[in-house]
Amino acid sequence: MRRRIRLLSCLFLGLGVALAQVPIPATQTDLDALVSKAEQGDADSQYLLFAIYSNGISGLLAPDKDSAVKWLRRAAASGKSDAECLLGILNVSRRLPDADFTVGLQLLQKAADANNTRALRTLASLYGNATGVPRDNALAIADMTRAANLGDPAAQDELGEVYRTGSLGVAVNYAIALRWFHASADQGFADALKNIGKCYHLGQGVPVNRAMALTYYAQAADKGSLNAIYNTRLVYKELKEYDKAFEWLERASDRGHLNAMEELAELYEDGLGVAKSPEKAFALCKKAADAGLAGAYFKVAVDYETGSGTDHDPEAAFKYMSVAANAGDDAATTGLGRYYRDGVGVAKNPAQALRWFRKAADRGDSSAKTEIGLMYRDGIGAVPDKKAAAAWFQSACQLDPMGRRLDPSAVGAGDPDPAAFAFLGEMYQEGSGVPRDPVRAVQLFQQGADLGDGNSIGYLAQAYMAGRSVPGDYAHGVQLLRQGAAAGSGQCMYMLGQVDLHDGNYVEALRLMQEADTAGTDGAAGYHAYIFEHGLGVKTDVNMAIYWYNKASQQGDGTAAAKAAALTAISDGNNRAAPPEK
Repeated sequence: MRRRIRLLSCLFLGLGVALAQVPIPATQTDLDALVSKAEQGDADSQYLLFAIYSNGISGLLAPDKDSAVKWLRRAAASGKSDAECLLGILNVSRRLPDADFTVGLQLLQKAADANNTRALRTLASLYGNATGVPRDNALAIADMTRAANLGDPAAQDELGEVYRTGSLGVAVNYAIALRWFHASADQGFADALKNIGKCYHLGQGVPVNRAMALTYYAQAADKGSLNAIYNTRLVYKELKEYDKAFEWLERASDRGHLNAMEELAELYEDGLGVAKSPEKAFALCKKAADAGLAGAYFKVAVDYETGSGTDHDPEAAFKYMSVAANAGDDAATTGLGRYYRDGVGVAKNPAQALRWFRKAADRGDSSAKTEIGLMYRDGIGAVPDKKAAAAWFQSACQLDPMGRRLDPSAVGAGDPDPAAFAFLGEMYQEGSGVPRDPVRAVQLFQQGADLGDGNSIGYLAQAYMAGRSVPGDYAHGVQLLRQGAAAGSGQCMYMLGQVDLHDGNYVEALRLMQEADTAGTDGAAGYHAYIFEHGLGVKTDVNMAIYWYNKASQQGDGTAAAKAAALTAISDGNNRAAPPEK
């Protein structure tokens, strides 16, 4: 009697567990003989038939879930602990039509009493996560420890992770964690090798040693650990070896690691370790998003909104932002509020915008608090209320009512939104919604500037240049503007451009105004027009001046339309100047 040998797994029932190297019937006669033996009560034959009917036999037997479950039940009734364990899992995970959690728990306990380590690990998970049973950390630890002491490598690794992270109510103990990781790794368990690498990487129980971390990560990667491949890229990023970080990220991405796809997209976007490619960045993010990664949905939405690496598509942007927001992504929740406010891919709806901003603010998102403050300040979706606006800005700055920084550990505390300091400082400067206090305004601008906010830097520079509530220091003010412009602040570029225009540095003024306009800073278009109208550092070009005045008018410059009309009247009629190349 010849039989084929292959590795069976219960994928048909979604168990994803390899059973064993088992003899598989090669002919119908072999199968009939196996069934006869199983009918006589042989538990091993019954369990084997469960595996056979789960998978089927090519050319001999089609997969049959009902028959598979029947034989699994019979094997469990015959006392086969592996069958008791698997049938218990199917019941507690409700993957059977007549699933009964209590019956599943009883089956798992019976298998655990027979020292079935998978049953012990499953019970530990149920009690540790309070899944269908009251949380019982002590029982979870006891079951996990028992499985580990029985030599189960997965239990040893899981127990090591409990001590490494201090979960399930135990104190962090890296020495114990490493002992269990090594016990598991000695059996070739990939995740344990990866976790030893993480300990060397983070200096947990051992000195930081990136070389050792890479060694263990590589061993784990060779055994198929996707997370080890992904973790390796972080070591190389810390070493600023971006080309190697890219190689490892690409390996993880190619094997389906969603976070790797998203991070690889960032490398393509920034050109770190690889040629810059917005198109590849977008394709990777979209692949990760379509596979269900909420954070990637947010990035895809932004790319569709801005046309980065793909066509500008506001409707698609709204679709992806909505998915990410509904999945609980904080940035997307605020982003969706902005889309409703500005009408990106959807009709403007200030009430919906305010609802989404509040939802994000309730989760502690400071930028959402700033957006709510702006809506109250400007009366968008709410009755104008300067006091309420100031209160929201103060909350976004993470300041208490006395203006002191909230304790980071306090309820509701979080990272401040740098932009909020400029808005709140502006209100103190003008006495809008709060008592007028120019000194307090400058303090807020300084706090925002320290956090890198361009508007705050600009206001602070104005204060020094005009000697307003601080000793006058024009040179220091200009220096602040240059720092802000170098950091990418469009507002600082705009203000510095004004300084250079006043000082006769026309070429530099034009460059700064171009960069400020690209950054979306209102007002820069009007200065563009003025420079071309009067030929300051460039050849006089009436048509270009008309183009820029028209753009300034669209941005709300009340005098620009009249200037464009006046220039049109005296021009030669050729007013269809193309936008300047950027």
